[in-house]
Amino acid sequence: ARLIIGLAIGAASGTAPVYVSEIAPPEIRGRLVTVFQLSITVGILIAYLVGLVFEPIDGWRWMIGLGVIPALVLGIGIFRMPKSPRWLVMAGQDYAARKVLNQIREHDPGAIDHELEGIKREVEAEPGTWHDVFSNPVIRAALLVGLGVALFQQLTGINMVIYYAPQIVQLTGITSDSAAIIAALGVGVVNVGMTVLAVRYVDRAGRRPLLIFGTGVMALALFGLGASFIGADTDTWSSILAIGSLLTYVAAFAISLGPIFWLVNSEIFPMEVRSKAAGLCVTVSWVANFAVSLTFLVLLSELGNIGTFWLYGAICVLALLFAVRYVPETKGKRLEQIQEIFRARAGVS
Repeated sequence: ARLIIGLAIGAASGTAPVYVSEIAPPEIRGRLVTVFQLSITVGILIAYLVGLVFEPIDGWRWMIGLGVIPALVLGIGIFRMPKSPRWLVMAGQDYAARKVLNQIREHDPGAIDHELEGIKREVEAEPGTWHDVFSNPVIRAALLVGLGVALFQQLTGINMVIYYAPQIVQLTGITSDSAAIIAALGVGVVNVGMTVLAVRYVDRAGRRPLLIFGTGVMALALFGLGASFIGADTDTWSSILAIGSLLTYVAAFAISLGPIFWLVNSEIFPMEVRSKAAGLCVTVSWVANFAVSLTFLVLLSELGNIGTFWLYGAICVLALLFAVRYVPETKGKRLEQIQEIFRARAGVS
């Protein structure tokens, strides 16, 4: 069952942001793709609540079984979704593509004709192969950004917080199980609330400024979290610093690496290899997620609380430097225009 669920989640997380980016108008594309991350954070919060409800009766079967409800809602909803205009053009169905654009755009025939012509020019290229993904200099330039953001989204440690939030809270000196779970719920609430803020501002502030600001704050928060454990015993003030740092870290992630990975990953690749390249980045992200979940407790044992959280803070600094150096601004640009950025980087006219 876990294998099937994992395969399904992997397929959905690889295709949903790409689909949204292909049907969304450029001016609100960031907002719509960020709703995907918002849905993830809401799901995490609901999972915390379900765990809180069924934990006293050891109701793990109910915890798993309730996942059928959102799966059914999604499955039914898919039948009402329009096909991607870019996919329809690629399949030679120009009339159907125009019909979909008329449904999902303001009724402006000139603008729709212009967008359709741009899609056709992009799709005229032959479908890309895996060899193209790794050998084409333009695609490699985009892949560097996609893989980098995918790795940093996970290696900066967000899932050590999501998976081990109650245990981390208990490390601060709060020994009550119920208090630790409530504090963990606070993590989920902050995650949802700040992702809602990201939905509102990602198309105003832009991807790059949010990413740079967020990774910088994440680094400071993790250094603060590590500093809260300095000393032999934890006291009230160190607990306040630890929990405040933890919530600040989650808030910063929720407006930066959380949604922006999915957004950038859905925007930067050309049509002919978009599914392959975006899928590769999602795979790398989930592999890094798995690595973090396996190594967190080992790091705590070997490096201690301070060393572990400062290590993740140092990785956040690397993420900040990577964002400054490599991540382009894609706000308000058509997918075809974004390719011009990487052509320039690769020195291809």
